[in-house]
Amino acid sequence: MKRTKFCRYCAAEKALEDFAGRKASPDGLAYKCRACDRQYRAGRSDEYAALRRASYEKNRDAEKKAAIAYYRANRDTQKARHLAYMRRTIEQQKRYARENSARYAAHVAARRASLEQRTPAWLTPEDFAQMTRIYKLAKRLTELTGVDHEVDHELPLRGKKVSGLHVPQNLRVITASANSAKRNTYEPS
Repeated sequence: MKRTKFCRYCAAEKALEDFAGRKASPDGLAYKCRACDRQYRAGRSDEYAALRRASYEKNRDAEKKAAIAYYRANRDTQKARHLAYMRRTIEQQKRYARENSARYAAHVAARRASLEQRTPAWLTPEDFAQMTRIYKLAKRLTELTGVDHEVDHELPLRGKKVSGLHVPQNLRVITASANSAKRNTYEPS
């Protein structure tokens, strides 16, 4: 059995492992080797991105259904991949904080100052106690459910159109994923 294939682009005989799979081909392999395909695509990344976007827009519902079906069929693999990604991300954040300690310290100080600036002087000790209870509730919900919960400022502290205060009436406990999705925006209820 032949263990090589001719690449039409570089005109070289290469091992079968050097070719990607292609269902439409009689032998089930692409007609150009992986190296030639990479080189071909490198100069056309914008073109491929536009084609991919157009295809997604045309088939949005079908693509979403396929993605959900794939996730359900490969749930354990997907969870493991996501967990590995999160661990890498956390490590990258820690490394960034170490390597850019001055910049990171400035960011943390700006966040703290922003919080202090938006904490009014007229808050009573009961208000501070209430805010502490809200933060404790978020931690407790995380422990009980196993789903990360965070304290969200319903009116963001540094919103583009509207900014809120760091007061008990502006705090609520929501899941971390919902808080991330919300970003720094205000969603009137």
